Amino acid sequence: MSEPDDKDIDPALEAIRSKLIRFFVINAVFLLAAVMVVIGAIVYKGMSKPKTVVAVPAVPSEPSTAPLAIPAGARLNAVSASADRIVLDLTLADGTREIRVHDAASGALAGRHALVTE
Repeated sequence: MSEPDDKDIDPALEAIRSKLIRFFVINAVFLLAAVMVVIGAIVYKGMSKPKTVVAVPAVPSEPSTAPLAIPAGARLNAVSASADRIVLDLTLADGTREIRVHDAASGALAGRHALVTE
């Protein structure tokens, strides 16, 4: 049995075939464009400048001996320290809780935050 010639194809079948070919070409173009966008994004990300790292202040060689002021009757719940800050979690004499942030070098009060329930 021989294959049918293009002349022997029904016109309705030829219309469906041309629509399918057009559909395939359009989808192939979109797929190629999407792949090119992804490859372009990967190349752009690889070629862009690396982000600068923020320098952390150096820990002083001599430890600080600055006093930290705590209200009379307050109870210390927790302490946290970083290179330049000391954080105190206090329960005050009236029962309220407060977070105090002090500068590690000078001991000066940098912030005071009351803890309240909502």
